Amino acid sequence: MIHRGHAKRIIVAQPPSVQTVAKGDEDMLVIPVTGMTCTACANRVQRAIAKAPGVVRAEVSFATRAAKITLDDPTRDLPSALDAILGAGYEPAANAEQILSRRGAAAAAKIEREQQRRDAGRAIAALAIAALQMLFSMPMMAHGGRMMPGLAGPAMHPMLRWALLVSTLVVIVIARSFFVRAWSALKQRTADMNTLVALGSGTAFLYSAAATAWPSWFATEAQLPDVHFEAASFILAFVLLGRTIEARARSRTTSAQSGLLALVPAFANVVRDGHEVRVAANEVRAGDVFVLRPGGRAPADGVVTEGSSQLDEALITGESRRVAKHVGDAIDAGTKAVDGLVHVRAVRTGTDTRIARIAALVEDAQATRAPVQRLADRIAAYFAPGIVALATASALAWWLFGPEPKLVHALTTFVTVVVVSCPCALGLATPTAIATAIGRAAQLGILVRSGDALERAARIDTVAIDKTGTLTEGEPAVVEFVALGGADEDEVLRLAAAVEKGSEHPVGEAIVAEAEARGLEVPPIAKFVATAGSGARADVRGLDVRVGAMAWLASEGITMPEGGAPDAAFGVAIDGVLRGHGMVADSLREDAPLAVAKLHAMSIRVVVLTGDREEIARAVGKALHVDDVRAELGPEGKLAALDELAKEGRRVAMCGDGVNDAPALARAHVGIAIGSGTDVAIDASDVTLLEGGIARLPDAIALARRSMRVIRQNLAWAFAYNVALIPIAAGALVPWLGYRMPPALASAAMALSSISVVLSSLRLRRFSPKA
Repeated sequence: MIHRGHAKRIIVAQPPSVQTVAKGDEDMLVIPVTGMTCTACANRVQRAIAKAPGVVRAEVSFATRAAKITLDDPTRDLPSALDAILGAGYEPAANAEQILSRRGAAAAAKIEREQQRRDAGRAIAALAIAALQMLFSMPMMAHGGRMMPGLAGPAMHPMLRWALLVSTLVVIVIARSFFVRAWSALKQRTADMNTLVALGSGTAFLYSAAATAWPSWFATEAQLPDVHFEAASFILAFVLLGRTIEARARSRTTSAQSGLLALVPAFANVVRDGHEVRVAANEVRAGDVFVLRPGGRAPADGVVTEGSSQLDEALITGESRRVAKHVGDAIDAGTKAVDGLVHVRAVRTGTDTRIARIAALVEDAQATRAPVQRLADRIAAYFAPGIVALATASALAWWLFGPEPKLVHALTTFVTVVVVSCPCALGLATPTAIATAIGRAAQLGILVRSGDALERAARIDTVAIDKTGTLTEGEPAVVEFVALGGADEDEVLRLAAAVEKGSEHPVGEAIVAEAEARGLEVPPIAKFVATAGSGARADVRGLDVRVGAMAWLASEGITMPEGGAPDAAFGVAIDGVLRGHGMVADSLREDAPLAVAKLHAMSIRVVVLTGDREEIARAVGKALHVDDVRAELGPEGKLAALDELAKEGRRVAMCGDGVNDAPALARAHVGIAIGSGTDVAIDASDVTLLEGGIARLPDAIALARRSMRVIRQNLAWAFAYNVALIPIAAGALVPWLGYRMPPALASAAMALSSISVVLSSLRLRRFSPKA
């Protein structure tokens, strides 16, 4: 669980695998759970695990189908936790031995695939049986439900015996899991989708069985009673078919982190004892040297020790350009060599690699609940019991006040109402969109730490941005240079660069860099004298050249032009006369102007917060056309600026990369760190821009806004579906149109509702940043 203002914990978990939290929290286990169909299921499993002995904390996510538990003693207490999951009517996807040995991934993935195949097979079988049951009913339909010739009074129709037999098989074999879980829910005094399906199909079956065995109880005036064997089968078929389609679509919402981990190769070529040997990637240890050839992917994070290559890092960073790597450069696990052969010394392996940490953050974020989900969860918790009560009331109304056959109408209404309602759509509306959005963000090189952060980012109307290293390169550059008294500009700059050659002062380095950029030859000097923090003086080919702050030059008796010393960062004096002056500022990042323009296009106010001098900050702000600039701020000053903006009613995101930005990142409505920044800043943030720097900031906010739109659309559809179809299922159209919704159609509509919500969420996978 992530808390604002605290350092985030990295949890390494690859659904549906079983892993532990990163070092330092070894007791937390992540266990995939099969059989959950809605958020009510996840809540029930969480309550059951929490009651098990030795459980310190339990969190169950419907989005990832996983339970995260912290135990006093994993070896002693894990069996009780697994029994609790089983007791709630669900199944852990790995046994205790696999969980404790961290070998549950393969078992869990296999179980998930087998479950999907079973559901698909049972859906097909139920559809086939439903068609067969309709075939059995044709002789009755041919006689309009009248008594068959040769039958003395109301008696079981011969064909219905076969319908009863196959329906019994459907209930015992195909529908068993629904009844088991509905019974588990009843024991815990709750209800969920399994309850509704079990009630709907069970009621249809029991009524039809009774009407078949004792038709005289239900027959009227030589008219055989209607039976709904095929309805029970259709209900189960459509529910199972919908679950299968939904599971396959839902797996695509959480495919980002598994796709990242799939980049790590299964094998690696490691140099041992002077020979190259092929080993499993998980056998690579820190300090090993592995060989990376063109087309191969790195099995671990490391540093190049020999050779050079162009690497494709697109699937990790979101950047399409190839990156040249030479001796001493770092590479990440999963990156692909395009050309050249390199030897790499492994530094971090396994779950410590950058790609594993990214996947862990993504998976952990996908399991979180956004505030917008809480309302839907509360409604879903009471939805199933409310539907059962509404269905019962509707059935009683038809039984007491409806036309004959009253009992048939009442039971049909009850079945249709409980089947058509869909708490799953409400439960899926938010987590599927959150999971898809966070996965898509990871593909773009944006790490979102929680669904809560995603929702907060969508509401941002102001972005406060640190200047140095975020909007600028963090390296001062000469942005303006003016020669005075008819002097040649390049000559004055060349002499100034000669004095500052070898200087470690940022202004001196900027002067030398500007001279080199102009291709000027820097002459040798003599008699060099420096005044700390003020300037320097040297003899350059017989000329007395001084370079420094304007105040220092004035104190040295330098002749200033009429009107006094110009407002400049530095001046250049030759033989006691000021011959030039210039301004120094951070050079803008190449992507900063476009990023600010995009934010403005999104109606977002941009404020620069920096510790730099006022004149430099204003120059940067003017160049980027930002809305406000606040300079000479320390960490406390940035906090005060954020508080002031908040008092104005603004929702502020803070974007920075330095240690001094960490308090502001934690205090802001949303903290956004540049991935190239310090670990302290990244840990204090809600969102990390892995690559691309400030250019990804508008994309992150745009994706958050799109996500919230999709969530609202999903919730609107789920509510509208239930509000519209439940009254129809209860028979609201019968008095006016004579239309009564068949139970089979109700089950198809219910399945379609869940599928449509998942497919709606998958639209976020196509999110593409605007150019």
